[in-house]
Amino acid sequence: MDSKVRLRIERAENEFRLAKAVFNLSKNERVKIELGANPDDTFYSAVISHSYYSIFYSAKAILISKGIKTEAPEEHRKTFFAFKENFVDTGLLDKELLIIYDDIIVKADELLSLFAHEKWKRGHFTYKTISQANVEPAQESIDNTIKFLANIKAVIDKQDAEEKRRKEEEERKRAEEEKKKRVEEERKRGKSPAKSSKLLQGEEREAKDEK
Repeated sequence: MDSKVRLRIERAENEFRLAKAVFNLSKNERVKIELGANPDDTFYSAVISHSYYSIFYSAKAILISKGIKTEAPEEHRKTFFAFKENFVDTGLLDKELLIIYDDIIVKADELLSLFAHEKWKRGHFTYKTISQANVEPAQESIDNTIKFLANIKAVIDKQDAEEKRRKEEEERKRAEEEKKKRVEEERKRGKSPAKSSKLLQGEEREAKDEK
């Protein structure tokens, strides 16, 4: 895996771990008291925020794996549409992942105005004043992030495996060409075709044995 891709995946995984930790903290009164928080405090908006960034970095990772960069200004908007155009519209990824991505953008934007500077309004989400009423959207965000991140990692792993096979095939062909060239050089130096042929056959057997 490319180092830049790996970095985005690691960031995505870290953000997801934070989302789960904050979700669990919101339900644990004892830990909240130990941390000096009010037992009734919840942090479900942070769960949604970290879930968004996990999905965002996952999308960045798969884009980078194809050599596609999205940068400021309007990096968040560019990333969403690049993901849509290059992976969903082309059929490489299921449309459900785009729906998940769009849904978390709506939630994160409404809560934290993450995209106010980009003037990009995707929809409307109401974060309820009664904190416990927000358990469901927070849990949904975590569940969706699990699905999104798993799918992105699976595609990247598949791409890496295909690239490895391609390089191995290229190396095999290169080695065969070099052996043929050596045989031809031996012929030109005066060795008999029979000996050259045996040399080539022997090298081919060695190559098969190595596999």
